[in-house]
Amino acid sequence: YQCDWSSDVCSSDLKLDMVANNTVPSLAHLSTLSTRALEARLLMAKQILATDPTEAMTIDDQLAAKEQEVDKLIADYRPLVYNAEEQKLFDTIDSTWKEWKSGAEPIRALTLQTETAAATQAFNTQLNPKGGALADALTGIRDFNEKLGKDAGNAGLASGESEQNTALIIAAASTVIALLVIAFTFARVARPLAGLTAAMEDMAAGNLDRTVPYLDNGDEIGGIGRALQAIKEAIARRSRDEAEARLEVQQRMVGGLATGLSDLRDGKLDCRIEHAFPPEYEGLRHD
Repeated sequence: YQCDWSSDVCSSDLKLDMVANNTVPSLAHLSTLSTRALEARLLMAKQILATDPTEAMTIDDQLAAKEQEVDKLIADYRPLVYNAEEQKLFDTIDSTWKEWKSGAEPIRALTLQTETAAATQAFNTQLNPKGGALADALTGIRDFNEKLGKDAGNAGLASGESEQNTALIIAAASTVIALLVIAFTFARVARPLAGLTAAMEDMAAGNLDRTVPYLDNGDEIGGIGRALQAIKEAIARRSRDEAEARLEVQQRMVGGLATGLSDLRDGKLDCRIEHAFPPEYEGLRHD
């Protein structure tokens, strides 16, 4: 399909055929690929929040299957690559996805060992930037295809002015198809995915107050939004539980110290604080 849209060599028939058989499938394929890649990132976050090894293992199996799905989608897109420019964009997607998978491996291992704090730290500082780079790469190749569709339509109309009415109709149809696909992709896929990706990155940075969009959608976008909302609620619930646990420990420590100091004040030099403190405060208890 490679040709110069402004050239007479690239006929209106070829332009329409290219839009129908390359640009449209490319945009549809990219929407699915972007969705599955975001689902993989969400599964990684969900695995970190798993409360026991069994749950973490179940999510790990789901993540492995999702990674294989993304691998296949990337491989299946290769025949749709249009030219050298798109090849560079495609290679960036391929490399950033491999970097994300490689970065996810040690974090998955940490989650299976319930090393939640270390997994969370690695996710926020190492893996999430790789996920952002992947999202940017997918946006770049989607923008390329959208521009290709627009250029095809514009060139088709320009050439139609000097052709017969049939050719003009074909060119107009090419424009309509291209613009409809671009509008549909942006409204139903690209913009929602961008919003969900931004929400995920904000949450990874600690901003749990932000609203998760598209929760009411009945499609896959809504499913991703609801999964992200569940992760947000799980993070908030874990934060509350940890805060309550810390408060309980603090109260036990303060109570133990208060009792011991009271006994010392009353002259009981053989008093002991029997209830253990957290390891970092055991020295204080013994002193």
